[in-house]
Amino acid sequence: MPTAVHVHLQLRIVGDDGTVFTDSEILRLEKSDHRLEAVGLSISESKSLQRRLQQHVVTAQAATFVDRHRCCPTCGRHLCNKGKYPIVFRSVFGNVALSSPRFYRCGCQPADSQTFSPLTELFTGFRQVSRQNARKTQWVVYYSTLGITTSGNLARNLTKPFRVH
Repeated sequence: MPTAVHVHLQLRIVGDDGTVFTDSEILRLEKSDHRLEAVGLSISESKSLQRRLQQHVVTAQAATFVDRHRCCPTCGRHLCNKGKYPIVFRSVFGNVALSSPRFYRCGCQPADSQTFSPLTELFTGFRQVSRQNARKTQWVVYYSTLGITTSGNLARNLTKPFRVH
């Protein structure tokens, strides 16, 4: 009779065209059932899972966005790469480090600058999720880990200060 459960969580992210972005194990656990505290995921295990999942999902989304902007939208010519630099996308589940390529603009398009970064243009103004939305999301996630479902009204009111009597 087994004394522990082995959990291997595999993540596979696939694009519309069948391109596999990620096919990797994001969590490996050995869980026993000897103590009530060991049943289910711990808070640290769930945070680790969320952080790893966010890293893979954001990386795949960034890669598809960059691929869509690799060619000139006017003439369709492949744009020359100038190089890469690191940027950080900040979310409620943690920071995600990304490699942001820069492309030379096509000669058929007038522009103020010779180069551009698709990810920088995407994240301008949105690099950090607003504090209010982050706080709402954290409370909803917290309540869901307790098994409490949240209605729309509760999610909207979660940013208001709590009073304990």
